[in-house]
Amino acid sequence: MSDLVLKWYVRLFDMMSLEYKKIILSTLKDRLDKNLNESLEEERRRESLSKMISFYSDTDLDGDFIVNSRTIPTRTYDL
Repeated sequence: MSDLVLKWYVRLFDMMSLEYKKIILSTLKDRLDKNLNESLEEERRRESLSKMISFYSDTDLDGDFIVNSRTIPTRTYDL
């Protein structure tokens, strides 16, 4: 926002009555609180999705946990 537009808004706000200023400020506060709550909720969703992805990345298609020792043969065959 340019300085000219910002100054215009400030002058307009200064000319308003106290009642309108209270209404505008309370509306802005409500919108900011709503946006903050939505962003916190979105962050929680991302964290839970990340946990779910990390859990399922450690399991195979059957849901069994992938263990590093699976690559090492557990049976010995006498030849």
